[in-house]
Amino acid sequence: MTNPNPNKNKNRPDYTPPTIPGNLSAFASTSMSQINLSWTQSTDNVGVQDYLIERCTGASCTNFAQIAVTSSTSYQDTTVSAGVTYRYQVRARDGSGNLSSYSAIAQATATANAPASPSSLYEGFGASTIGGQGQTVYTVTNRNPIGPGSLYDAVQVSNRNIVFHSTLSGTIPLTSKLKIRGSNITIDGLTAASPGITLANWGIQMDSSDPVHDVIIRGIRVRLESAPNDEASDNDCIGISYGTNIYNIVVDHCSLSGSPDEVVGLAVDIHDMTFSWNIFGGSQGGTLLGGGFTKNFLAHVRAKRLSIHHNLFISATDRNPWAVWGSPNDFSDSSVAPEITADVRNNFILVQNGGWGTKSSHGAKINSVNNYYATTPGGNINNALFACDASLPNPSSNAAVCAVPRGADGKAYVNGNVTATAPAVSIQAWNTEASPFPAPTVTTTDAVTAAQQVYDTAGVRPLDSKDTSLFVYIVRP
Repeated sequence: MTNPNPNKNKNRPDYTPPTIPGNLSAFASTSMSQINLSWTQSTDNVGVQDYLIERCTGASCTNFAQIAVTSSTSYQDTTVSAGVTYRYQVRARDGSGNLSSYSAIAQATATANAPASPSSLYEGFGASTIGGQGQTVYTVTNRNPIGPGSLYDAVQVSNRNIVFHSTLSGTIPLTSKLKIRGSNITIDGLTAASPGITLANWGIQMDSSDPVHDVIIRGIRVRLESAPNDEASDNDCIGISYGTNIYNIVVDHCSLSGSPDEVVGLAVDIHDMTFSWNIFGGSQGGTLLGGGFTKNFLAHVRAKRLSIHHNLFISATDRNPWAVWGSPNDFSDSSVAPEITADVRNNFILVQNGGWGTKSSHGAKINSVNNYYATTPGGNINNALFACDASLPNPSSNAAVCAVPRGADGKAYVNGNVTATAPAVSIQAWNTEASPFPAPTVTTTDAVTAAQQVYDTAGVRPLDSKDTSLFVYIVRP
């Protein structure tokens, strides 16, 4: 029978609470006094409006008090003290004011806010980098592209610990590459006011015209989506090239995307570097779900002794990362790396639609250890890892990756990697070595734990709109 009054229940009050937020986790940041929270989304018959976050102090505390309200499913608590344990609980609220029950409790102990440039903070081949530790402090006081008080001015000479004024944040619209012209330098973006510092239009460069060493870059966003799409400009987010006298470099907790060529480009004899806890968000020329040819991280032409650990690789169809000893454009180059090119471990790597993950070719030697490989929609997990070695059963199974001729074979020690879905051929099939290539110790967990940590803490926090758009297509393991 037809309802004679279809509007009868329209204005009835809503008393249905949202579902309980699930999987609450709390992780202490590895580089600052901050605890990062995340949880799974609640549902509601009308719609969830926001989440109320409560905290108490102490490992067995029960006197929770509200500290924040957010509409997202993550939160960065920066009002913590080093060495102190905090407990958290979260509940959801809908537009009618109905509150869910509390989530399960999660707790974490805050770490010390790291000093600007301690060599003990970093691991891998760049661990001995001293940066600007003990050097003159230069405070960036404005967002001007050049001139006194600018970041550009700060990097023109050696021996500087570069910090940002405690009230300064926002975008620096560079008018040329940020060329680092000195050694013993730290650029410490973590000292800026929230939400941090973003470089636009041009990236950061180090090259043989001003050989540099002992440089630390941390807590900086580089967004080049608005830069001219011209590969010939070599406008990488981070570009380091040309010289055995370019070494001891650390790039840590940075968010990088939108370059005309690869996001990170390393070339010609540079060595001893660490890239840790970064988000590599793809170059220009494609979309998150595939299409175009987008690139994240290329190390080639005798770049060596690189540690690439605890990073998120996403939104690129290639170079996640790609290690090449010779030239990728010269198939007659049969040279072989005398030692390791890159130690790649505990990264979270997303394979795009029509794209590939990690590659070793043209005489390179890599360790691929305890990385977590997943896909964005349309991605093929079978393309997670390639070592282009003629001794493997199908060395040219993907002609675009392992082109023949291709110079010398690429070598890979493969162990402990995990895929979110089962590939047709085990990722271990790409192993060419009985034991790993020698590399400095990096604190290494199983692949799933590492991926969870990367998801929760990599890049610059809080996430900006670009990183947030990338995370939409990531499922936390």
